[in-house]
Amino acid sequence: MKNNNIIAWNCCGAGNPSFRMRFRELIKKHKPLIVAILETRVPSSKAKLAYSRVNLRGRHFVEAEGFSGGIWLFWDTDAVQVTILKSHAQFTFTAIYASPNRQKRANLWDELRVLANGVNQLWLITGDFNSITSMNEKSGGAPFDRTSTAPFRDLINDLQLIDFGFVGLPFTWARGNSQHTRIQCRLDRTLGNIEARHKWAECLIQHLPRLNSDHAPLLIRLNGNPPPARALRPFRFQAAWLQHPEFHTLVQDNWRTNGPITETLENMSIHCLQWNKSVFGNIFARKRRLEARIEGIQNTLKNHFVPGLWKLEKHLKEQLDITLQQEETLWFQKSREKWIVQGDRNTKYFHTATIVRRRRNKIEGVKNTTGTWVTDPEALKQMTMEYFQKLFTPENDTCHNSIRSAFPKIMEQDIRDLSRDFTIEEIRTALFQMHPNKAPGPDGFHALFFQRFWDTLKEAMCGFLLPILNGDQSSEKVNGTLITLIPKNEAP
Repeated sequence: MKNNNIIAWNCCGAGNPSFRMRFRELIKKHKPLIVAILETRVPSSKAKLAYSRVNLRGRHFVEAEGFSGGIWLFWDTDAVQVTILKSHAQFTFTAIYASPNRQKRANLWDELRVLANGVNQLWLITGDFNSITSMNEKSGGAPFDRTSTAPFRDLINDLQLIDFGFVGLPFTWARGNSQHTRIQCRLDRTLGNIEARHKWAECLIQHLPRLNSDHAPLLIRLNGNPPPARALRPFRFQAAWLQHPEFHTLVQDNWRTNGPITETLENMSIHCLQWNKSVFGNIFARKRRLEARIEGIQNTLKNHFVPGLWKLEKHLKEQLDITLQQEETLWFQKSREKWIVQGDRNTKYFHTATIVRRRRNKIEGVKNTTGTWVTDPEALKQMTMEYFQKLFTPENDTCHNSIRSAFPKIMEQDIRDLSRDFTIEEIRTALFQMHPNKAPGPDGFHALFFQRFWDTLKEAMCGFLLPILNGDQSSEKVNGTLITLIPKNEAP
């Protein structure tokens, strides 16, 4: 008859060989039905080293966050049935009240620096910092003093914290009842480390109305608003495809030199998507697969040297390096950053920049003409459509001859120069002056695609564009465009 024993052990790290020996000894001696190993501090991939010789077939893992947390649960499937109800990530939450006194604030900043040295997991910091970071975060009162706010900016930079932004009114604190005495500032905010920004990519901070206080409450929605129904994703060219040796052949084999370029690009996008699915594959899945195979080979080579495995490991490492470069390129393209440091892994930076850009550009709510905030996705779509329909509907407009005559006239030579036909070289010059990775048009192809394959594409492109540029054909079929709201401040 089996023992009804359960073992729970905070091992303070499950990565060393002595833990594995002790773990197996405990199982052998006490024959437990359930074992809970706490604070493993290592990825669950390390768990198989511990349970490889243990007859507990039921397993569930809660991943460690950095060098903290982690739970491994094992059980005897012949004796017990286990249902995992909930599994949560751990994080450090710090609530802040910073004194209006500058010296006391400086002391608090120092305490946070000390605290940061011991934080090795998700970290969320929120509250009243009694400081601002820029002139945009203040209205009224004395002019913005950059020197007095420098310590707070230095704290954010030193601890590599990210401002999670906000929606709603721009200021969280206000005082004064008249135009001359009114002062408003954004004293309250939510900051987090890079790991927290990655974990809660959709986190939404909402400034609620100020009631019974001169400060606004902050509502922190870690998972953001409920996602709208997922629409069909439009095609987007992936710069990482260029690093695959077969992509150049794919373009050459499927590019049509005759017919409307719009149809040619649509046909090319179909071939790209099919090739991406059947040949290129998912970068992240490929990375995980390669890492797992390399780890398995290294575990085998640890005990027995096998020349064939050593060569395979070398080949897999080369493939992993290519995959990591492709991953970096993917996040660089999505981040819309303007530079990349060659020879250095910038993947985490570009991933973070992408999350921050998406969060900043995402429209969570719009104030309508009555002053009411609208957050329903369908209502937002309707408001946006009505606004731009009104904006781009021409009004009765007259241009008097007297106004026309007020403008200076250009010289005859200038008229002849402007009237000259466009050339292939002018199209090429304009194309290569475009930023390679800026947002594409409706066809989904960035300028990088046309720049990289100019020799292959130029005949069809110029044959299609020159008659339009020189006025011989209508430009209606290439006038489609995407309208995107580009915020000019942190929270419009």
